[in-house]
Amino acid sequence: MPRSMLTYRYRIKDATAGKHLQRLGYACNYVWNYLNEVSLLAWRRDKHFLSAFDLITLTARVAHDLGLHSETVNALCQEYVKSKRQAKKIRLHWRSRTRSLGWIPFKTRFLKIAGDSIRYLGRRLRFWLSRPIEGVMKTGSFTQDACGH
Repeated sequence: MPRSMLTYRYRIKDATAGKHLQRLGYACNYVWNYLNEVSLLAWRRDKHFLSAFDLITLTARVAHDLGLHSETVNALCQEYVKSKRQAKKIRLHWRSRTRSLGWIPFKTRFLKIAGDSIRYLGRRLRFWLSRPIEGVMKTGSFTQDACGH
């Protein structure tokens, strides 16, 4: 019997956490651009693509310096390789502060959900609980929309 995966969207109450999440989004853009540059250099030098494992090894200690969780950097590496494989390109588009919306992927192993709040990297983020969270959460992301929420 196939299992279905549901995607829920909740809006963060970003009056106090908006600037913090924006800073983390900038750090994720920085890691994405680094992955893009490193994989392009590897392609030019050796004519082979770097795997997710190679990229995770290269970004092993960068998480603490940027204020991100190590699982977030690992999720970025895996998503980068998946996106590059789907697009069938040597490099992907650069992510900038002005043109790219904030995006912070995470694994739920280190995430704590209690009622209408999430604890991420020691900071409590509240959200509007429009529907109950059912089942087991595997992954998620904080994603900014076009209005900046």
